[in-house]
Amino acid sequence: LTTRKSPDGEGKASWERYEMRIHKRMIDLGIDERALRLVMRVPIPENLNIEIEMIGT
Repeated sequence: LTTRKSPDGEGKASWERYEMRIHKRMIDLGIDERALRLVMRVPIPENLNIEIEMIGT
């Protein structure tokens, strides 16, 4: 994303570049009750989004 540093039009035309990075990791576990408890105990920072999907076999 390219944005202008000075949006009011005064001064020199200088630009800043921002980028949003998304990192995805998939872990496939043969899940049982013990493994699920261990996964749920992992400390997760507040700014991190986690999705857990349980698929029946």
